[in-house]
Amino acid sequence: IFGATANEKVVLVVGRLLRRKGHHVAVRAARRLKEMGLKDFVFVFVGEDEGRSRYTGHLWDEVTANGLTSVARLIGPVDDMPAAYATASVVVSAAIQAEGLQRAILEAQAMERPVVVSDLGAGPEAVLSPPMVSEDRMTGLRFASGDDAALATTLVRLFSMSAEQHRAIGQRGRNWVKE
Repeated sequence: IFGATANEKVVLVVGRLLRRKGHHVAVRAARRLKEMGLKDFVFVFVGEDEGRSRYTGHLWDEVTANGLTSVARLIGPVDDMPAAYATASVVVSAAIQAEGLQRAILEAQAMERPVVVSDLGAGPEAVLSPPMVSEDRMTGLRFASGDDAALATTLVRLFSMSAEQHRAIGQRGRNWVKE
């Protein structure tokens, strides 16, 4: 699905395609990962645009200008979000403006997926993250809003975890949402 191979980590970036959602931060993080020599990942951008903004065009321009066409997919709306979450290695919300609770982050955790959110995105009521909780209680990780280097570093940290650790984070996320 999404043109990713079985060996690639799918970074699912969710949210309407608006600048305040920080998709451009994720594109820049993808560039950093590529510069670090990582090759086994693909960023999939899922969300509505409906042609109301030029932001999607700007995103694609940034993808092509940085040589990321092999690791970035701008999909738009998806009818089967459970299938999209199921393919994701991690779900990212890179919001650069404070906003309310993002349903997609709760959905991702309910689907047992680790999440990475900016410190302006989902609050502590939605994502349990160090240092607010111990590592054995975390349901995801946070990074400083707008900081693509911090997002890339956070993704590397998550990528370096074992499959068992990913499952444990996912299970805690599902339990957290159910509670």
